[in-house]
Amino acid sequence: MKKALSFRHVWLPALCLMAAGCSSAPQGQVAATIDGEEVTQRELLTELEAEGVGGALQLDTSRQAAALERIIDRKLLAAAARTALIDRSPDFQIAALAEREQLLARMLLRRSADLVPSPTAADIARRIADQPWRYGERTAMLVERDDGKPVGGTFVIDSASLSQETARRLREAGSGAKVNLMEQGRPLTLIVRKRWSLGMTSDEQARQAAADLRSEAIATTERQLIAALRARAAIQHQKLGSDPANPSGGLPPPRR
Repeated sequence: MKKALSFRHVWLPALCLMAAGCSSAPQGQVAATIDGEEVTQRELLTELEAEGVGGALQLDTSRQAAALERIIDRKLLAAAARTALIDRSPDFQIAALAEREQLLARMLLRRSADLVPSPTAADIARRIADQPWRYGERTAMLVERDDGKPVGGTFVIDSASLSQETARRLREAGSGAKVNLMEQGRPLTLIVRKRWSLGMTSDEQARQAAADLRSEAIATTERQLIAALRARAAIQHQKLGSDPANPSGGLPPPRR
């Protein structure tokens, strides 16, 4: 019978010394131990990054402590799952493979993104001049959806999120005017109720334009990478639902 799991934190050496039979607290690059299994500072940093915590916030001891507790809980649960032989089940094997592939794909795309060069000053100036509705003339508009009901739904639109033509039509529409648009292939009528400037300084425009250009370049790089990989691969699609257990075709029904 396996012994109960326990752990010792790196910043709680006093408690460790008070416990009977407790060995010395983890040192150096080790943040904690769980029955001798080390939780490293690298694991702690990865946990913080996965939670979207970056930069100086990673030095916040309260955030570090919370992240370490999550790691410890996960390791305790994982150990219990292995004891229950869950890791040997087909469902686990399939899910683990998918998660591993997703992680590998994300890390490859992150590495490719790191190689994308930053836009030049000329690129940034050209973007600001070519798309003023997203920068120098950026505005917000309170619009109402005209769907035939007595009171339509109202919401705010940022001109930066619009195409050039849609931004122009909404900008030129007078207060209370109806603008007929297309949304995902369906007609959409909006009534402009109010608009106001989202004035951006020159520095803010430059930073936003640089971020937009880099984001677009990264997306293009990702598409090119995937297209190249597909071109090199021998991909053969099998007919969905061809399994004798599913003669009606299509995806098999979910398991209950």
